[in-house]
This record gives sequence, structure tokens and C-alpha cells, in this order.
Amino acid sequence: MFIELLIAVSNVLDERIKQYQSRGKFGPRDICRLPFEQNIPEFDSKNELHTQIAMAGLEASAEAAKVEKTSRVKTRVAIPSMKKIDRLVLELLNKQKSISV
Repeated sequence: MFIELLIAVSNVLDERIKQYQSRGKFGPRDICRLPFEQNIPEFDSKNELHTQIAMAGLEASAEAAKVEKTSRVKTRVAIPSMKKIDRLVLELLNKQKSISV
């Protein structure tokens, strides 16, 4: 479940679903089920990419503990491992077939 959460909070998933979101006065909104309609694999401890994402998540968690919590954007910027997570999640999702919305 940990890896699925990391994928869900990654910028990669956010960017993938943005084009399908309804638009409001302040931009995209109503994500509803869009993240769940992506083909996110269950964690497989034998899959090296899955393990790398999980390890990057542990790094990010340790970094986040040292960061003053402000906005989501500022917090993400202050956690260097989030870029690594985004890169790994992009690699993982590019290997999966997304379900068309």
C-alpha cells in the first residue's frame, strides 16, 4: 500500500490526470476517480523498480520530518527525494498501460 500512496502523491500522476479534470475558476478540480483509473500496479517486492520507489519514500519521509509544514508545494520543494520519486513513478507508469478515460 505504501508504494501506491507514493504514486498517488507524485507530480507524475497529477499531470497525467489533469487533462481529464473539469475546470473551475481556479483551474483543474474534481479529480474523483481519475487516479484510480490509471493502471497502478500492486507492490511486488521482487520488482526492483517497486523497491526503489519504496526506498525513496522512506528517504522522503525522513526528509519531511525535518521540514516545517507549510503549503504542499513548498513542502515538496523542500524534500529532495520527491524528484527521485517522480522520476521512478514516471518510469513505472510508462511501463504500464493506462486505462483511457
